[in-house]
Amino acid sequence: VVCPIFVNGECWGGLSINQTDHIRKWTASEIALVEMVAAQVEVAVSHSNLFQETKQAAEREALISHIIHGINQSNRSDEIFPIVTRELGEHLATDRIVVTRFNEASGLWTAECEYTEGKALKPERTYRTEDVERFSALAENDIILCNDAEDDPRLDGKLQAILRAAGTRSFMSARLAYKDGTRLLITAIMKSSPRRWTADEVEVVRAAADQVVIALERAELFELVSHGKVQWEATFDALSDGIFIFDQNGVLERINEAAAAFEGSNVRELIGRRCCTLLQGVEGETCRVAQVIESGRPATFELVPGRLSRPVLVTISPVTNGSWSHSEGRYSTGNNGRHEAPSGAVCIVRDLSELRAAEAVAREQRSFLVKLIEHANDAILAFSPEGRVIWFNEQLIKQSGYSRQELEGGDYRLFVFGEQKRLAIERFSRALEGEAQTFEMNVTRKSGQTRSLLITYTPIYDEGRVTSVLSIARDVTEERLASERAAQADKLRALGQLASGVAHNFNNILAAILGHAQLIKRDCRDEGLAQRLDIIEHAALDGAQTVKRIQAFGAQQNEPVNEVVDLNQMVQDSTTLTRARWCDEAQARGLQYDVEFDLQQVPSVRGSGSELREVFVNIILNALDAMPQGGRLRIATETKGGFVQASLTDSGIGMNSEVCDHIFEPFFTTKGVMGTGLGLAVSHSIIERHGGRIDARSSLGKGTTFTISLPAGETG
Repeated sequence: VVCPIFVNGECWGGLSINQTDHIRKWTASEIALVEMVAAQVEVAVSHSNLFQETKQAAEREALISHIIHGINQSNRSDEIFPIVTRELGEHLATDRIVVTRFNEASGLWTAECEYTEGKALKPERTYRTEDVERFSALAENDIILCNDAEDDPRLDGKLQAILRAAGTRSFMSARLAYKDGTRLLITAIMKSSPRRWTADEVEVVRAAADQVVIALERAELFELVSHGKVQWEATFDALSDGIFIFDQNGVLERINEAAAAFEGSNVRELIGRRCCTLLQGVEGETCRVAQVIESGRPATFELVPGRLSRPVLVTISPVTNGSWSHSEGRYSTGNNGRHEAPSGAVCIVRDLSELRAAEAVAREQRSFLVKLIEHANDAILAFSPEGRVIWFNEQLIKQSGYSRQELEGGDYRLFVFGEQKRLAIERFSRALEGEAQTFEMNVTRKSGQTRSLLITYTPIYDEGRVTSVLSIARDVTEERLASERAAQADKLRALGQLASGVAHNFNNILAAILGHAQLIKRDCRDEGLAQRLDIIEHAALDGAQTVKRIQAFGAQQNEPVNEVVDLNQMVQDSTTLTRARWCDEAQARGLQYDVEFDLQQVPSVRGSGSELREVFVNIILNALDAMPQGGRLRIATETKGGFVQASLTDSGIGMNSEVCDHIFEPFFTTKGVMGTGLGLAVSHSIIERHGGRIDARSSLGKGTTFTISLPAGETG
């Protein structure tokens, strides 16, 4: 007799009773008995299955509870993974449990933790993203199941090769959706034999994976909060200002190191102190913190703590959920519509000693700058964009003759008239457009005296626009007069040399006329002819006197002048005399001349300072003429073999050898109608009269060097 046994609608097995020694006819009662026994077996099996399911569910819940308890003890991922892999490995009795995470920096999957043979460790293994994605294609509901890698039709040859290389025969992998994508895998692996993974085991791995995601998110949040807390505490303690935080009762809850230093104590000893015992000044002020907490109004004041004896700035602000209204003089209402009392106060203390020291330095520097500007030899003033005088120094009062009250109401046209006013307006307008101006113009003092000024206009910018114009005015009247006198002296010298040369030639002619007239007169017997010869002789003698007067006019000083002359000082004086030419006029024409000095310690020379100064001025002016586009002039002095040498080298157009041979000849010039040809001739004669010599070396396009050698004077 065979009776099938059904459990939960499925055939679980059957109950078979056999008679083997003879034929037997089974009765209805016997068959009914078999059916009843089969029914009891069915009930027993159902109860057993239910018990197993209940036991497995309990074990699963216990496992998950154990995992949750373990990972809740840690907020670090490197501690969470070993706990999960160990629990899963022991529960599933697998050869390996591996947690793999995607590394965004490298683009590879990295094995974070592996549990095998009772140990959890971190292996040094990585997997290519494309290989992981090939396995991910086999997932169903984020679970990849492979009972036998050698007999799974879903695995192609490449995947099977990867599994063989890893020693994997069967595996189950759960994909964890983490950070907007799959970033983690938990894989259970069998190495030696295939394994049929049950639904209960899948649920266990899935539940564990869910807890891992929760734990990782909590760990990252904890790390973020911890990092923020560390940063906040580090910033709080690193602040140079002292910070006190009080509760609503005025008890100190938090204080940084700077604040503790103000109180001359440490943080631990100060916590719990009442506000009335802190921040006490030498005047014994009442407790400002309590006042702020009571009134809800912030307070800022200066205090001189008795222990520090230096000023500090104290700012106390109430802590409340509302916001302070300056118009109403109180805090606005909170969300419940009621005025909320402050829950405490924050006090910030700033040491003012450095600020006060900086202010003192700033005042000192400002005073120095004011004195520097006020004592400058040039007039310095500032104009508004409308041309009104907004500031000026004392030198402007001296130069103009106007009082301070008169100048304060004036503008840039106050001292100019006629054509000069038009020039001033034009130059000021250009300065307002952002173009610096340098020019020379004549101005009239209050007394009516006319002076020549070299003026600069410099635009002053603020936020990209010209807001004022700075002007510097230098009185160059005396320099211009000196230049005119020097030019006049050059003209007279040229005229004298011309007269001297003419007189010399004319004297030779008169000598011949007078000599021959006297010879003829001596041999003449004719009275009439003798009288005529007397007339010729007297006329020749008168002409000789005239020649002497011309020679006296053109004669140069022959008496030796025995002045002690410092040649270095002479060089500096000469460059100063010519500064208007190589600096001021050049800037006005948009040119630049660089004058360099290399002055060695040299002995003094004997001679005429005025004549030697004339020589240097002549050569400097010639050098400037040779550099029409600007350039460099280098002046050097040195001692050589009992002579003091001065060399003047320009970077001008230079001369060829033919021109260089004639430059010291009178009336020889390369300047056309602009030159007289007498400057270098006069310089040559002056140096020769001083017992020295002057030489020139030059080549076209490479500049010219004049070398002056003078005997060194006796020292001591």
